[in-house]
Order: sequence, then structure tokens, then C-alpha cells
Amino acid sequence: MSENRLEEREIDLIEVFWSALEQWRGILVVALLCAMLLPLGMGIKNAAHSSNAPAGVVSQKDADIKHQSALSVLSLYMQYKTLEKNYEDSALNRLDFTSAASVVSTYELQAGAQGQSMATLASAYDGLRNNDDFTAAIAALYGKDFMARSVYDLCEFRTITSRADGVALPDQQGKTFLIVHTVLPAGVTAEAWSGTLTQALQKYSQELNATFGPQSVKLISMNATEAYQDKVSSIQSTKIAAISSARQKYEDTYKKLPSDGKSQVDGVISALEGEELAVYNMAAVQAELDKRSAAIQPKSGTTVGISSGFTPKWIGLGFGMGLVLYLGGLFVLAVLSRKVSYGAEIESSLGIRNFGSIHEYPYQGSWQRFLHDERIYERRHKSTGAEKIASDLATKLAFDETGKITMMVLGESSQRAREISRRQAEILSNSKISCEILEIKAPVSEMSDADFAGRKKVFLQILKGRTTYAMLSELCDKLSEYKVELAGMEFIDVA
Repeated sequence: MSENRLEEREIDLIEVFWSALEQWRGILVVALLCAMLLPLGMGIKNAAHSSNAPAGVVSQKDADIKHQSALSVLSLYMQYKTLEKNYEDSALNRLDFTSAASVVSTYELQAGAQGQSMATLASAYDGLRNNDDFTAAIAALYGKDFMARSVYDLCEFRTITSRADGVALPDQQGKTFLIVHTVLPAGVTAEAWSGTLTQALQKYSQELNATFGPQSVKLISMNATEAYQDKVSSIQSTKIAAISSARQKYEDTYKKLPSDGKSQVDGVISALEGEELAVYNMAAVQAELDKRSAAIQPKSGTTVGISSGFTPKWIGLGFGMGLVLYLGGLFVLAVLSRKVSYGAEIESSLGIRNFGSIHEYPYQGSWQRFLHDERIYERRHKSTGAEKIASDLATKLAFDETGKITMMVLGESSQRAREISRRQAEILSNSKISCEILEIKAPVSEMSDADFAGRKKVFLQILKGRTTYAMLSELCDKLSEYKVELAGMEFIDVA
């Protein structure tokens, strides 16, 4: 029965916890070692993997070159699509010029102050194409959907001196003129066109007063007899040729890309064209390409070093793994241990009185003392004096009228444990109680029956880490066989 009670023991989690707390330095050392070794191992693995990478894997430098090549191709694509989009939205593409008439309007520029530079004033009128109010007023004549920038395609502005566009201007030698050559919008008469153009020019002239002082613009002639079809066709051909050239340049450059570069470019175009971002927003193209490039991490034995494993992720995992390994090891040792670690479990298993526990910091050597915190050990273990235990035992034996007892020491005693045993034997002797000390080193089965016969009472001395459960179980069975009474026990944990 005693064997079963001793073998079917429970693990005291509180004792395991205090044991772990006592060894906090060892836990920290192992955790820090794992926090270095795991990232180091991952770095070595990454370096070895990258050095043995297949031919298709590229270095960071090659990846940057491929990324830049793809970006250059996308830039050419943007130029091509922008030209195409602008032409599609242009009046040159949307209006019918088969019967369009050309309107040539000639205006005289007049300075209000003597000494005013006509050349400077004339250059100011060359900036008409950059004036939003002027281009908007002219564009309105072509319809509500006409884009203001298309005015540049249909109107020609130039300033000359003396004679304008080959048309004789009597008595105008030495004067400066503004020539406006444009297409007459469908359904608009030359007079209506001239009126709108004149109003827009006069408004622009007033804006220039702040810079050039008083000056004016005056219409002196208007001709609406030329056909404009040839000029428009020429402009159309030029723009179409520019679009074709941009497209050809894009396609030629695209063909030089490797297959993965083509896939990146195709993916970016596919992702952005549906949102109409590819034409107007280069930043969106750049962001989309960066996102796709980041998904493909380059690997190379020359660029991926051992330090690549030292990331917060692997350092943290290594530290946590160290904690788990150490704490798990303590728990496994507690489960597998066949030696008694604390006296309370023996007291409850055998149902005998534990007169006390003697604890003296038992660890020797630099490493053992470093591993086990002495302050925590002393805080956890409250020691009962050897003299008190012997005195209490003497009192109990005197009460039972027992004058002889055997102190059985289970396991090989240390020098300090023997000193405690002898001291307790002296105290018992002083109390008129004979005490024999019997140190059991070998298995109980190898002992002679004579060691048990004739004994009446036995006091057990359990040594931490030296007394085994098997030894204690065999001893209890033997004592029961010879009807030897267990007077009690004590637990000793000393060096």
C-alpha cells in the first residue's frame, strides 16, 4: 500500500513555480541565448538558401534595374496615352472641317504713351494662348463641349510690322499688327466671330494697361475667303504621326523587357486603366509598380547576410522559446524525478508526523550559486532548528515511554547532514533516549533482515535529492513486515 501511495504522487505546481523563480537568472540566460541563436540560425538559413538560389532569382541591384526599366516603359506608355487622349478630346478630331472657312482678322496695336516699346507690347499679345479668359471666350463659339486647349489647334496668333500675311495695308507702313488666323465655327458668321474676338481682345488689352500703360487694339480688316481644310488636315496628320511615334517607341522598349518585367507593366496598366489614372497620374503608376515590386523579394547569396535573421520577430520568438524550454524542462524534471524534493508529499503519503524541515542554502560552486538565488531560497524555505526537532521527538518518545529509537537516514549523507544527525542523537541521549543512526545507502532489498528484526520504533531522515521514492517504498514495506513503528520523520536540505 505504501508503494502505491508513493508512486501515485502529484506534482506540486507551487513548488515548481518557486523553483523557477529561484532560477530566474538561468531562465534569463537561456532566453537571451535563444534570442541570439534562433535569429542566427535563420540568418544562416537565409544566406545558404540565397547562395543556392536558382538562376531565376536576382540580386537587389538587378531588381532595382528591372524596376527602373519597368518604370521607364510605363513613362513612355503614359506619354503615348496622353497624346492619344488629348487628340481624341480635341476639336481637330471631333469637328467636321470639309467645308470650313478660314477667317483672317487684322488688328492694329496702338500705344497710348510716347516712347512705349511696341516690341514689348507685341510680345505681350503673343501670350494670348496662355490667358484662360480669352481662350474660354473663343472656345465657347465652338460649342459647350469644346475644350479650351483646342483653341491652340484652330487659332494662330502672330504679331508683325508693316504688312500682314501678304495682304496690302495702305498707309500702314511701320505699324504693329496682330494677325488672328482661325477656323470659322459652323453656324457662326464672320461678323459674329469678329465681334466676339474683338471683345475678348479689348478685355485682354484692358488687363495689360496695368503693366504697359494706356494702349488699345483696333480691328482694321477681316477676310473670310480661304479654305481651311488643308491646314487642318496638316495639323491632324502631324498629331497622328506624333501619337504613332510615341506608341512605337513604347512598344519597342516594352519588347526589350524580360518576361517578369512585362508582367509587371501589364499588371500596372490593367490595374490603372479602368480608373483612367494611367493617362493623368504618374504618381499612381509609380505607387502601383512599387506595390507589385515589393511583393517579389530579391534573394542573393551576395546581398542576404546572416544579419538578415536578426529581426524583432525572430528575436522575440527566440526569447519566448528560451522561456518555454527552461520552464518546460523544470516541469519535465519534476515529473520524471525519482528523488524526494520536499517533505510535505512524504508526510501526506505515509500519514506520519513531520517534525520539521531543516533548510540551509545547499548550492556550492560559482555556477550553482549564480543559478539559484539565495534570497529567494531563504524567503521560500522556513527552516526548523535541528535542536527543536530532536527536543520535540524526545518529548514524544518520553510520553510513549520509549527509551530507544533508530534514526534511519535514507541516502548517502553529506558531512553537514551527518553533523545534524549526531547533534540530534546527543540531544536524545541527554533525554535518556538511546539513538542509533543507520545510514541506508544501498537498496533496501540488499539489506539483511537482522537490520530490522528487534527494532521497535524508527525515525526517518529524508534527504532532498538523495532519498529515492523506490528506497522509501521498499523501506516502508520492510518495516511493516517486521511491525516496526514509524515514530515520525524530518526533511533535510543542506549542502
